[in-house]
Amino acid sequence: MRPTLPPALLASTAGLHAADQLTLAALPLIATLTLGAGPGMVGALVAAQGAAWLLVSLPAGVLVDRKPRARVLRGAALG
Repeated sequence: MRPTLPPALLASTAGLHAADQLTLAALPLIATLTLGAGPGMVGALVAAQGAAWLLVSLPAGVLVDRKPRARVLRGAALG
């Protein structure tokens, strides 16, 4: 049997993913249309977004994998 996830966890994960995707789409558009950024600047912004994800998410994932699951879920709910 597959364990079921709490609805609050599913909702928060969905909201986080939606916000992340919105930012990925909106930042280059805002930079281009509002600030007049060229292709090089837009590329640098997108690369910075990706680098931030890599520099924070991957090491955090390694740390979370080493902790007990219940402790990680309690900590995430408090944060």
